[in-house]
Amino acid sequence: MTYDPLVIIATLINLVALGGFAYWTRGWFTALKGAVDVQKETIAAQKEQLQGLQSLLNVTDYPEMLKRLAAYKEFVDREKEAAIQELQPNSQRNKLNRQNLYRNVRNFMLA
Repeated sequence: MTYDPLVIIATLINLVALGGFAYWTRGWFTALKGAVDVQKETIAAQKEQLQGLQSLLNVTDYPEMLKRLAAYKEFVDREKEAAIQELQPNSQRNKLNRQNLYRNVRNFMLA
């Protein structure tokens, strides 16, 4: 069984080409693996950043903010009513003091 030298050379060239292609694809796969690893790190960093922002979103949660605003309004209304109740007796007392003062001045002038 004799092989033609041209077939042997062509086979060797094909094997070298196949080996070169395998080496070239290994380089691409290595580069792609590196890109995937970098993306994994980027995604992990973004996830951490989003978790940090989640607390900010919880603080500015719209429905909760409305509840806090309603509670604050109720508190202010109660404080206003308490202040009005506190000032009304003083107003009545001042009115009586003025009436007494006017009466005393009138009595003094008539006497």
